[in-house]
Amino acid sequence: MIPLRLEHPVHTLDGKILAEPGTVVAEETIDTLIRYGSNNAQSPRNLLAHQSVREDLIGMLGMPPYSSIFPHKVMVEELMHEMADIELAAPILVSMDYFKEWDFYTYRHILMVFALSTLLAKDLVPDYRERIRIDSTGPT
Repeated sequence: MIPLRLEHPVHTLDGKILAEPGTVVAEETIDTLIRYGSNNAQSPRNLLAHQSVREDLIGMLGMPPYSSIFPHKVMVEELMHEMADIELAAPILVSMDYFKEWDFYTYRHILMVFALSTLLAKDLVPDYRERIRIDSTGPT
């Protein structure tokens, strides 16, 4: 069997090369990458505390069509309370920053899907801790 080789380098978010192009993808290679990731995992960060996410989300919820779903300020406050404990991996937040700057419609879509999914989860998943776990898997 012909060995599978990387066509492109595998690198960290800050550019450190972990595997060069041409590296054979073998169990040892994968184990090395897993160990690196496990040893260098960043602590998750709070979604609503990240930059202007909270303010952006509140502003977006006040515009049609979302203002029809959240017509009262108390409903937005309840949603913010529900989302207050959601933590995401730093790369997800970095990608959200990218979209906010370069493709605002995608940024808005990410936040709105997150908000609407959180609203649905509140009705479908009675256990708060389980909802937070589900919500923390990502906004889309």
